[in-house]
Amino acid sequence: MENPATRALRPDFAFDASSFVFGNRAPAFPARPSVAGAPRLAAPPVALLLASTPLHSFWALGLAHGPLRRHDCVLAMIDQREGDRDFIAEAVAERGLGPIREVLRFPRIGKSPLAKIRGARSVLAQVAEASRRLQPSRVVVGNDRRAEFYAALSQAPEAVGGYIDDGMFSYMPMPRGKTSPWLEAVSGGLRRQLYGLPVEHPRFVGGARVTREAWVMLPDLVHEGLRAKSVNRIEPSWFQEEGVQQICADAVARAGVDPALVRSLRLLLLLPHESFLRQHPELARHIGDLARAALARGQSVGFKRHPRSTSTDTGLLPEGCMEISRRLPVEILAPLLQGTLVVGALTTGLLSLKHLGMQIEVRSLTQLSAQPASAAVYAAAGIVPLEGAV
Repeated sequence: MENPATRALRPDFAFDASSFVFGNRAPAFPARPSVAGAPRLAAPPVALLLASTPLHSFWALGLAHGPLRRHDCVLAMIDQREGDRDFIAEAVAERGLGPIREVLRFPRIGKSPLAKIRGARSVLAQVAEASRRLQPSRVVVGNDRRAEFYAALSQAPEAVGGYIDDGMFSYMPMPRGKTSPWLEAVSGGLRRQLYGLPVEHPRFVGGARVTREAWVMLPDLVHEGLRAKSVNRIEPSWFQEEGVQQICADAVARAGVDPALVRSLRLLLLLPHESFLRQHPELARHIGDLARAALARGQSVGFKRHPRSTSTDTGLLPEGCMEISRRLPVEILAPLLQGTLVVGALTTGLLSLKHLGMQIEVRSLTQLSAQPASAAVYAAAGIVPLEGAV
């Protein structure tokens, strides 16, 4: 029976499978052996995991080895710029083992209206054709405002739409502004003309009608847009699976970082953005002192710049500190770290490492009260300020 939530997702474009090329595509699902005279086994259900960022790829890896391990999982990289690299997807595609049987890549839909007019329908037709071929029972995404999510669901009317944690967006409301019903109707009509199919734009990330289930780190703290869904906890044990650890180590190595050195780290510094450090020079000095003290004790020290940092200055830290590529999501380090003190600004990465780390201590460089809107989330996760925090 068709899912009522996806019944309206009728695309206006036609499909020609011969015209689509899926870049970085791994081999198709291997043929399942059959024995003459034996009853034919039903194929496992398919889960289509849409990832637009390395963090979403990491969560998809956990889902595939956790609650969706009995599915044939397909990792679909969406919104990919020319030259973008996702080290997790590369490691998965090359290994070709485990529950993720295929890796697909789809180009970026530009953000400007002109770019969307020029290329959106072509990209969405590719996503829809992949979904038509795969017929997934689940379609999972890290942002249910993305048009690719609706293109995939349009060809799998019985599929369950799912949301995977997008950091603080799962807990802080951060809604888009309310609009009148007539303006919402006009906006919806314009989106359909632009994309060729209905695309919701929910007030809250995770709050779309077609999103029926969610996986998050802190289920009890989700915002109002997610509370009516079937909300499940992301379990740290998913990322302790041997296959996950191997892929994480492989991805780290692809980014030019030695996994063995990551495992040896006793202090990991997650640096705030340089603009924040300029506003708080005493914090910059404190970070440098932490690193020097650890090195003096013979401990290995690593650091990772803020994901949006443009600085290459290393004057903040003493020589001997190892830099972790900013292109890696910090969460990927969680399965590798043991006996490590992680210190950083209040970010999603700090929250994730606290949740996922099995033998690590996580402390904040800043006082929780300095950001009251998010203080409850960090406090609930058990993150406390480091002595000397600003």
